[in-house]
Amino acid sequence: MKGEVNMLGGWRRGVRILWELVLSPIALLVAILGGALLVVASPLVWSCLFEAPEGISDYAQEDGELIAYHLWTEKPYSEVSEELKGMALIPREIAHYEDLQEKFQELIKVVGLGALVGLAGVFLSRRPRRVLLSSLLWLVGGAGAAGVWSLIDWRGMFRSFHWWIFQDDSWILPWSSYSLKLYQYSVWKSAMIWMVVISVVFYLVLFIILSIWRRVRSH
Repeated sequence: MKGEVNMLGGWRRGVRILWELVLSPIALLVAILGGALLVVASPLVWSCLFEAPEGISDYAQEDGELIAYHLWTEKPYSEVSEELKGMALIPREIAHYEDLQEKFQELIKVVGLGALVGLAGVFLSRRPRRVLLSSLLWLVGGAGAAGVWSLIDWRGMFRSFHWWIFQDDSWILPWSSYSLKLYQYSVWKSAMIWMVVISVVFYLVLFIILSIWRRVRSH
C-alpha cells in the first residue's frame, strides 16, 4: 500500500514537472512568438520596419505597405493587385496572400489558446517563476538554434519554415514576381530580429506582472 502511494506521488511529481518545464512553457512560448509576429506584421509596425529597395518603382514603398496591410482584411488580392501602382501581382502571388490571410486568422486563435494554457501554467503553478524562466529558456534555445541555422544556411531555414507553415509549395514565387523584388532578405532579417526583441519585452512584462501579483497575494 505504501509502495502504491509512493508510486502515485511519483507520477504526480512527474506530471507537475512535465507541466511546469515543458507543456506550459512551450504553450506560452508559442503565444508570445505568435503575438510578436502579429505585432511585427501589423500595419503600423510594418510601415516603420519595411523599406523598399531602390530602383524597383517609385511606388514600391507604398505598394509594399499596401500588400501587407490587406493581410488583416478580407479584401481579395485580385482587387488589391489592381490598386498597386508599381506592378500587378501574378496569380500565384494572389493565391499566396489570400492563403496568408487565412493563416493570420488561424494564428490569432493559436495565440489565444497558447496564452490561455501558458498563463494558467504561470499563475496556477506553485512555482510560477519556474514556468516563466523555462519558457524564456526555450525561446533562447530556439532563437540560438535558428540563428546558427540561418548563418549556415539561410535559404534552407527559410524554406523549411515555410514548408512547416504551408505544407506545400504555394509560397514559392518566381524571381520575376513583384513580391520578391519588394520583400528581400534584409526585410526578413529585420523582422526576425524584432520578433525576438518583442518576445523578450513580453517576457519582461510578464515577470513584472507576476512580481506585482505575488506581492498583492502576500498581503
